[in-house]
Amino acid sequence: MENKDKKKNNIIRELKKTPRGRAVIFFVGYFFFFLFLIVFVRVAGRGTTNGTNNYDKDKTYDFSVSSISKNNYQFSHNVTIDENFSSYVGKRYNDSDLFAMNNNLGSYSYYRNGVDYFSETSGIWLKSNSPYSYEKFFDIKNIMGLIDKSMLIYKTDYESGKVVYNFNVSTTTIHDYLEGIDLDLADDVNEIVVTVDSNDNVYEVEFKLDSYCKSLNICINKMNIVLSYNEFGKVDEIASPLNS
Repeated sequence: MENKDKKKNNIIRELKKTPRGRAVIFFVGYFFFFLFLIVFVRVAGRGTTNGTNNYDKDKTYDFSVSSISKNNYQFSHNVTIDENFSSYVGKRYNDSDLFAMNNNLGSYSYYRNGVDYFSETSGIWLKSNSPYSYEKFFDIKNIMGLIDKSMLIYKTDYESGKVVYNFNVSTTTIHDYLEGIDLDLADDVNEIVVTVDSNDNVYEVEFKLDSYCKSLNICINKMNIVLSYNEFGKVDEIASPLNS
């Protein structure tokens, strides 16, 4: 051992005598320094992130969508496909919605009663088609169905009590679940991000559907749907604007 240590010390002393040797010592030292930082960050990061083992075994999660299922809330939903953007901001009470849709072309007012939609133009409400883009992703049953078929990648806890769950779901799974189509596609993944408050209530769901939208040729680069909910249980009955 002593001979090995002496040899190491002699090598270091010889290296220090020349500029090139000192440069070698410098870069070797930095290499081990950054290696230590990488290992430290990976280990320290585990303190706030839980793996999939506790969640994917029986598909039960520490959050609830019951507040959304009760259909009494205000909402702000956004759909982005490449450079095209649509937002839906309003409120829901049971089977009725009253909301404004904003997109690249302008702003429009809508009212939903059951399966019927009406749009307002110059104070006149006329029956129309649903303005919601990719409405299947807005349905809470579909949201939970896709989550149940997804894989939890990680869970992040925040000091405020907020918790964020990140799931991966394949494009073929989405097609099979929403459309009943079994497509032979490269199994690229999409992401579902679920944000939960300190009471374990879901208040935001984000779909990152880049792979899915490319499989349908509806986008070049990206598709993003963000569903946000608030004021649970505080919405009064929506009076029909058709009678005003």
